[in-house]
Amino acid sequence: MKQEAPVVSDLGPLGPFATGGIVPDGEGEGSLSQTIRDTLDSAYVPTTATVVASCIDGRGIAGGATSGSVDDAASSAAGGAAQPPLGPTDASGRRPDAAGGTLALWVAFVLNGCDLPLEDFLKGLQRAGVPIGGHTDDHAHGEASGCGANDKLGRILELVGTGPALDRIVALVEDMGVPVSEAGILRISKRADALSVSGSVLLGTPVQRLSLIGEHGSSVTLGGGHTEQLIVINAVPGTTLDRQALKGRLGEQAAAFNVDVWAFAGSLGQAAAALGLEGLPPQGLLVAMLLYNLATALVLCGPSMRLLLRSPQEDG
Repeated sequence: MKQEAPVVSDLGPLGPFATGGIVPDGEGEGSLSQTIRDTLDSAYVPTTATVVASCIDGRGIAGGATSGSVDDAASSAAGGAAQPPLGPTDASGRRPDAAGGTLALWVAFVLNGCDLPLEDFLKGLQRAGVPIGGHTDDHAHGEASGCGANDKLGRILELVGTGPALDRIVALVEDMGVPVSEAGILRISKRADALSVSGSVLLGTPVQRLSLIGEHGSSVTLGGGHTEQLIVINAVPGTTLDRQALKGRLGEQAAAFNVDVWAFAGSLGQAAAALGLEGLPPQGLLVAMLLYNLATALVLCGPSMRLLLRSPQEDG
C-alpha cells in the first residue's frame, strides 16, 4: 500500500520579534525558498534513530559529509579527537535534529527546575548509552562555539522569559497542535527569567558547553555560512532532513533549518529515565523544549523567515 505524502502547512513568517541575520533570499515563484518548498519531501529520508543528537542547522559538515551524521568528520571541541557514536543510529549515523542537538534536552530539564549541571547531565546520558551530539563550525574562534543555539543561549532564554515575545512563541507551539497551559507557561517563563539574571554558574559558557558535549559524545564541524531559506517543523515520525540531498538537487546555497519535533517527547523520556528524573512533568519538558527551539529561530533569523509544518497525512 502506497504511503500518503506528508502534509506541509505554512505557519507564516516569524514576524517582528525575529531579530537575527539569517533571512531568505526572496519569496514567491522562482525564489530559492519556493523551489525548496516545492521539492521538500524528496530531501527527507528515513531514520531509525529516535533521540535528538544533531542540530537544526542547515549547513553541511565541513568536507561534504552528511549533516546529522556523527560517524563522519567527528571532532571533539576538547582537542579534536574523534568520538565514537553513542546509542542507536541508523546505518548512516543520521540522528533527529533539535536546536543545539543534545543541548536542547538539557535546556528543557533546566527550564523545568532541574539544577543538574551539563556535565552531570551528559555523564548520566553516557552511562545509559543515550546518544549525545552537537557541533562547531569551521570559522568559530574566541568565545564562540560555532553553534548559534549555544552561543545565543542567554538571549534565547530572555525570549522564553516573561517578555513581549513569549506570546508569539506560545502561539507557534499551539499552531503545531501542542496543548499548553497558562500555569505551565508561567512556570517555565519565570524560570527562564531567573536563569537570565543569575544562571551563569549553572549555564557556563558556549565553549565550555561545546567542550563537554564533545568530551561525552560527538561534535561535528559544519562548514560555510548560513543560507537557510526556510524553517521546517518536521512532525513525521522516523524521518529527518538530508542536507546533502537537498544541496545535491538544488545547489550549495539550498538549505533549511530542520526541527524534528516528532522525536522530542521520546528523547526527553529516555533522558529522564537515564537520569532518574521521571518525576518531572513530561508535558512541561516537551513545551519547554519547543519554546527553546522556537526562541532560537527568533534569535537567529529575520522576520521574513517562514515556518513550515510537515505533518503525517491524516487517516480517512
